[in-house]
Amino acid sequence: MNIYIISGTFPEMHCGVGDFTYSFCSELKKYGLTLNIVTTKYPQIKPLEGVTVTQLIESWNFASLFTLLDFFKKNKADIIHIQYPTQSYKNKAMINIFPVFLKFFSPKTRLIVTMHDIATAHIFNKIRAIPFLLFCDKIVLTVSEEKEYLAKKMPFFRSKLEVIPIGSNIKPVRLESGEKKTIRQKLGVLDGETLISNFGYILPKKSLETLLHSLKILKEEGAKVKIIFISEFLPQENKYHASLKDLACKLNISDLIIWTGYCLEEDASRYLLSSDICVELYDDGVSYRRGSFLAALCHGLPVIVNAKGKLPDGLKDSENVITVPIKDAGKLAEAVKKLIASEELKAKLSWLAKEFSGVFSYENIAKKYFDLYNSVLQDK
Repeated sequence: MNIYIISGTFPEMHCGVGDFTYSFCSELKKYGLTLNIVTTKYPQIKPLEGVTVTQLIESWNFASLFTLLDFFKKNKADIIHIQYPTQSYKNKAMINIFPVFLKFFSPKTRLIVTMHDIATAHIFNKIRAIPFLLFCDKIVLTVSEEKEYLAKKMPFFRSKLEVIPIGSNIKPVRLESGEKKTIRQKLGVLDGETLISNFGYILPKKSLETLLHSLKILKEEGAKVKIIFISEFLPQENKYHASLKDLACKLNISDLIIWTGYCLEEDASRYLLSSDICVELYDDGVSYRRGSFLAALCHGLPVIVNAKGKLPDGLKDSENVITVPIKDAGKLAEAVKKLIASEELKAKLSWLAKEFSGVFSYENIAKKYFDLYNSVLQDK
């Protein structure tokens, strides 16, 4: 089975979809497939043993459509699997219209697209996704809510829709004896202080201002806490990053914040494992679409999240997560204090989070995609 996976990003490009593609292909290759990645030309693409990685596209504009079509005229694919969206596609529609042309030139080639975001996407991005629905053989959504959203909007495509989750892009490392204490000392975390972690790209939709305001409350109430943001942090180049830095200064909490900057996967895992509590906030509430949330689960951390309506299936407040309202710094501070005060609650959340995270293992994800590929080819 000759599989080509198109992903506009691939490590070391900074994009969660590229990280996902690398992780699930690392498991998928174990099924003996001929596996190929087609991605953007980039100076530091990470190789993946047993997988052919082709840096083909300079810019995903209309002119490059013919480059992509010509590539598949020369390279026979049983299945082409598109990862969408990625940061490299930007707002260009080339990848959206590619299936239209491919079906004309190569009608026997099977097409699958994994859409990582549709329900909350901008209206123009939703419109651009229509060719996928029309010309792809299967549409994979990463959560059941996204499938139900599409099925409700376009019920005649329901038979094409599948749900396969994403996983954590950060694999937990094993800390040596005493390593956690050493890491905390290097970070400037004192004995008796609680280290709160936040992992993932620093973006406006993550309510990080709420987290900073809650830190101000905790400081005023005498709680011994620090926060580590495990992410790229570029206040000189990024206006939102600069605004968070300014807010921390205004709130007089800069001395309680650790900005790691971009770090390798192994180092990100060590920082997560060295923290006591993880807080993952999103303006649209917790979702299994969030790789940063899944990373916290698979690292066995007590996690505080915010909920918007019903929690995703499998999550239970005060069982495997703690939930707080969106943009409520006071409630967030109360949740942190609740965890600090109860080692028993922290231990329960940690154990149940780790147990539940097995659903999102890449072994499980790869098996589901392998079964889907076989199903699509049998339908052929």
